[in-house]
Amino acid sequence: MNLNNHDYVLKFESNIIENSHKDLAVRDWYFRSLGTATLMEFASRPVFEFTSRLVEAKYKTPFILKLFKNIFDKAVHGPALGRFGVLVIGDIPKAFGLEEYRTAAMAVQPQAFPPDIGVLELFREMLERFDGHCPDGCCEARFRMGVEPPQSLVNRIAAMYWLRKTLEAAKAIQQRKAVPSRGLLVEERTVLESAFKQKSILYFRLMDALDTTAINPCYIKAIKEDFMVLQSPSGNRLNEAACGQEVHGYFAITDRKQKSTYCDFGTNVLGVRAVDANYALVELAFPAAFALTRRTHKRLPLDPSHLASFELSSPNLGADWSEFSALKHWPAPFCIIPDGASQCHIRDLSAGGLMLEINEEAPAYTYFVEGNKDYPLLAFLHLTGQVNLPDLKLGLRLETKSIRDFSQLHKKYVGFQFTEAGEVRRDKLVRFTTVGKDGIFLINDWIFRNTIGH
Repeated sequence: MNLNNHDYVLKFESNIIENSHKDLAVRDWYFRSLGTATLMEFASRPVFEFTSRLVEAKYKTPFILKLFKNIFDKAVHGPALGRFGVLVIGDIPKAFGLEEYRTAAMAVQPQAFPPDIGVLELFREMLERFDGHCPDGCCEARFRMGVEPPQSLVNRIAAMYWLRKTLEAAKAIQQRKAVPSRGLLVEERTVLESAFKQKSILYFRLMDALDTTAINPCYIKAIKEDFMVLQSPSGNRLNEAACGQEVHGYFAITDRKQKSTYCDFGTNVLGVRAVDANYALVELAFPAAFALTRRTHKRLPLDPSHLASFELSSPNLGADWSEFSALKHWPAPFCIIPDGASQCHIRDLSAGGLMLEINEEAPAYTYFVEGNKDYPLLAFLHLTGQVNLPDLKLGLRLETKSIRDFSQLHKKYVGFQFTEAGEVRRDKLVRFTTVGKDGIFLINDWIFRNTIGH
């Protein structure tokens, strides 16, 4: 249980294994392996091939894939401890690398292990430590040595291990980079060139413009050796930016399957030149690094001042959903925002869904448990915007995708996906249509028209 407090330990729910309906060998192995600790090879050829495919599919920049291959190759040709890990099937299934286990133990007790300790000896020492926490006379509570799981499970768990090591290394590299004006790697230039070829819209926000959160849409006009040129329409606050002013931007690029990767970055203005009354050319230094997020929709924080009302209802299981085209037939809501006690908040919003934060005192807190996760819900969403733009009122059918219970914080974070939606007419009627892979256009349009992006 003490291992659960360490960051190097991968902790996951048991359903990652026992719900493997397509792989009965994994499920059978899991039930036979409760109460075991199993030595696993993390640096095998099947693991490398599986993780390479995963990284290549998940991240659009070759920088991450190249970094993973370098880390993996270094482990293969390095000390044996770097190639092996342990899978513990206890109350909370967990996995970790032996190298990280030894490093963490020696940070607390420098003489815990000999410097040249081998894989099997360290594994034996670990099991002895486990046994040391068992009460006398409870031999059946001791962990047993487990048999190696099916390769499909080894691949998945080892991929989690390598992916985390790779992302930690990428973050360290980005933090070591100098200020944006010093340029960027070739792989990051490739990301910009993809945005240029796809004619992606770049959205910018001036970091020190405290009086406005306005988004400034632009296009890439040209990519030079150490800066990029943007075409910025008239009316953008970006056209008034001073040399050296810091800006934050993001854009999306898509792959052949139309999956989106969102790229967030910070940089500085090098110069602004007005061309005519319609647009200006803005020169920006190359970002030092991009933060990449692989999502179908851009998720943005929602300013509470833009939320007029959010009501969440739970229809009966046998309800006739065709009746819900009239709002008067909707069941009474069990979650209303805003509420006087501020017990619930919409943390972020996208065209595909939203994230709800629920405090322990809220009536909705006890509703969101795993047993209710599969029940569809109804929601009324009323967003306000600029004075000269109309409000957006939507009827939504939602599915609960995730429930994260942070008991120490006395909060739950519940993620929802929109499955059907329709614009509310005359405050009483809504016509539901299926939400496609591109999400709800009206929400995307409202987000960018009403400048809540960061």
